[in-house]
Amino acid sequence: MNALTSSNETPLSEGRVAALQLREVHKQFGQTQIIRGVDLKVQTGERHALIGPNGAGKSTLFHLISGRITLSSGDIPSWDKVSLESDPSTLTGSGYLEVFRSRIYFPA
Repeated sequence: MNALTSSNETPLSEGRVAALQLREVHKQFGQTQIIRGVDLKVQTGERHALIGPNGAGKSTLFHLISGRITLSSGDIPSWDKVSLESDPSTLTGSGYLEVFRSRIYFPA
């Protein structure tokens, strides 16, 4: 079973507030732990990629950040201002964008 686990202990510069912060984020469905204690700090202007095999919990983590699904435990303190209940332009304007899997074919 794959599960997403991460630790980012790099402190923010003094006085700077993270654009997105996750603290000990956990998600489980029944007895299956999908996300196990993810800590992440993203400062304004930074871009991060989440890469891993199928079933690792990448989409689940994005769904937790967007509010599409609820945390089992943990906190996303800097994200309180935006939720899935927000209209799409509010979500996009906040810097959050989720691109769902799709197949796009280009002519040869």
